[in-house]
Amino acid sequence: MVDFADRASAIETEHTARGIEMARAAISTGPGLTHCENCGEEIPERRRMCVPCCRLCVDCQAQAEIENKGG
Repeated sequence: MVDFADRASAIETEHTARGIEMARAAISTGPGLTHCENCGEEIPERRRMCVPCCRLCVDCQAQAEIENKGG
């Protein structure tokens, strides 16, 4: 039987790895995109200024965060 602490540790490790991967991806993209890489909609200049290296519009980013939480 799996120990709950071991399972929690495994989940934490997985989430940490995802966070590191997302941070590395953001760093490597440069100044960010003018259009969302998911849906192709224009990313407003204000978002690009507030979130350097953004690659997704607000709606697609929210959806990605929901999917990552459920992961």
